[in-house]
Amino acid sequence: MRKSLGLAIAIGSLVLVGCATTGSGDGLVYDVDHTKIALVENYAKQNNLQVIWVNYPQRAVAASK
Repeated sequence: MRKSLGLAIAIGSLVLVGCATTGSGDGLVYDVDHTKIALVENYAKQNNLQVIWVNYPQRAVAASK
């Protein structure tokens, strides 16, 4: 019983690692969207607001080869 549980955990771990390392394959790269950042920052400045970015907005661009 204990041996089969260890084997199941090992196989499950290998499956998860394999899924995590596969590429998206869509040919896109995600880059910081500086245009959107500027728009939001300007709006905030005009309305006396403060923006704190936790994650910058990103946009998908075609990967260059």
